[in-house]
Amino acid sequence: MIPHALNGLTYVERLYCYAECEHTSQVAKRLKEKPLKGFYVLQTDILTSGHEILSDTRGGFWVSFVVRLHNERPLTFYVQAAALAMQVVLGQYTDRSNVQIGWPNELWCNKKIVGFIRGEHFPGDDTTAIIGFELFINVFPDQIKSGLEEHYTTMLAETGNCQTIGTTLRIVAEEFDKNIHLTGNLLNHDYNKHLYGRGQNVIIDGVCGTLDRIDENGVACLNADGKYIEVASGTCTYNNRM
Repeated sequence: MIPHALNGLTYVERLYCYAECEHTSQVAKRLKEKPLKGFYVLQTDILTSGHEILSDTRGGFWVSFVVRLHNERPLTFYVQAAALAMQVVLGQYTDRSNVQIGWPNELWCNKKIVGFIRGEHFPGDDTTAIIGFELFINVFPDQIKSGLEEHYTTMLAETGNCQTIGTTLRIVAEEFDKNIHLTGNLLNHDYNKHLYGRGQNVIIDGVCGTLDRIDENGVACLNADGKYIEVASGTCTYNNRM
């Protein structure tokens, strides 16, 4: 029923559904055509490529959007738009305050990672982006590989309920389209409002400080003894994991 879930959404130019395939972002890179005004949606029920966290690739929200970048907005704008869209959706199944966005590409639920949102440019085309979602929605807790249970969780484990993938996809598409029409500063303000670890002491690739905010360009700003330090990329370790 996935195709019917997006009925009436004129900004979804194409929908590609697969019973199983590799990561949808890899499939997206091989598309011969790209969207003109809206975006393409690619979704699969089962991932055939391996996953470093799950022992089974069923039951997740495995989706990619292919979207044209407009008004000279950076890739990070669309990643933040996607993260906020999913944060809203997951917040419908639990207290929204339990779901937060982790820099640079994580979604957290009850202080554990519940999935990832990744952005990259289309091969050879900096005007088109591929936004990939890997969310552990209807995934049983025992599908998380041994030793990783302390850091990762699933929405099924946190809520006890299965979510309809079609409904989830529709709401994500609606929220994403709404978000990409916001101004950059308004979107970024909302993003930071739901930022995991804000105000905490963190370490990003050896740089220590208090996480103050994430800028519109995706750069993390740390406060280290009253001095602001910008970190463009890296792995963030939070004080509850040091």
